[in-house]
Amino acid sequence: MPFSTDVNVPRGHTVEFPDRCIGCGIPARNGYVRFARRTVSWFGVVIPYLGRNYVIDVPCCAGCESGIVGQRRKRNLALWGASILVAFIVFPYLDGLARPLRKPVGLAVFLVLLAPVLYVQFLRPPPFDLYVRSGNVDLEFEDADYAAEVYALNSHAGATIN
Repeated sequence: MPFSTDVNVPRGHTVEFPDRCIGCGIPARNGYVRFARRTVSWFGVVIPYLGRNYVIDVPCCAGCESGIVGQRRKRNLALWGASILVAFIVFPYLDGLARPLRKPVGLAVFLVLLAPVLYVQFLRPPPFDLYVRSGNVDLEFEDADYAAEVYALNSHAGATIN
């Protein structure tokens, strides 16, 4: 996520958040958005459900929840749609190319299809995202002040901020 402020926390720690919305900053009043990710590993590329699941509830108001969830859905839909399109529609048309050129051309088409999504992601990054590793979790925040508050609430557990 570009231009994010990252807070790194140990994986076993229950993350504490300020009692305000991640999107707009108003009091969240028990609302939240659930983020679930799997541990990133080499095998995750081949078999995505091998990693251990990590679930976190981030405070969010009802108004921002639909936008955050919608942005995640659109991003995932574009990724899967471009993958399926390239695999089942573009690759069969590449039979006329020399074998060493098929995969690079397919990858180029895939990146061209994803370029608008990446551009929008760059212009309007999500307010929150996370990256899960075996020992720790990177919480990525668009708002640096919110990230500093999360760091302050979790520094006793060994959190770091980047």
